[in-house]
Amino acid sequence: MLTLAWWDEHGNGPTCAELIEAVFEIDDWDAAIEDPGRTLFERHEQRDLLQRWLISYWTRLGTIAFVPGIDDIVRPGRVDVMAEANRTESA
Repeated sequence: MLTLAWWDEHGNGPTCAELIEAVFEIDDWDAAIEDPGRTLFERHEQRDLLQRWLISYWTRLGTIAFVPGIDDIVRPGRVDVMAEANRTESA
């Protein structure tokens, strides 16, 4: 379970991998869902796609704030894009 204490332990914020690991607590993703029809490489690609989708979905819901390609860490809550734009323009 993610608590305020968990977020505080991660300073500026966890990485996407740390967040996924904390939410699902799955030690071996390869064994979590049996899929003998796919190669190990394909299963890893599918897992990565699923994890990227979850981060994107949680971001759109406003549960977390994450900007791919700009930042490597996740923060709780939504980033107010208009407030950021106004702050940048006034500086």
